[in-house]
Amino acid sequence: MGVEVNAYDIDIAHRIPMRNASAGPRPIICKFTRRFVRNKIIAAKKKATNVRAEAIGLQSNPDASPNRIMIVEHLTPKTQVLFSEARRFQNQHNYKFCWVKNFTIFLRKTEDSNHIQIRCPQDLAKLAE
Repeated sequence: MGVEVNAYDIDIAHRIPMRNASAGPRPIICKFTRRFVRNKIIAAKKKATNVRAEAIGLQSNPDASPNRIMIVEHLTPKTQVLFSEARRFQNQHNYKFCWVKNFTIFLRKTEDSNHIQIRCPQDLAKLAE
């Protein structure tokens, strides 16, 4: 991915249980010692989708689909629900972009419009008016 990560950059890393049981491996959550490294990895996450598990020494599981590496921010359950509602709002109201950055949810109507920060369900209700 082009990001150098050393052992001292990682505070702790462990697998977490999945909500839906599947044949794939459990996701790994990683806490970094410095935000700088974390932000560099999050910025390079698009490159991670091109990395196959076998390319970095992990065993491929033919039953798991897909066998690609994904990097996502680990959100609290409350933020996950709000993000889900924002994605639904995006589809219903023809917003082009919906994303999370630094645990904050954003919407953008078009490429040229300003972003809108979503902090609570009431922010979505105001936009719908």
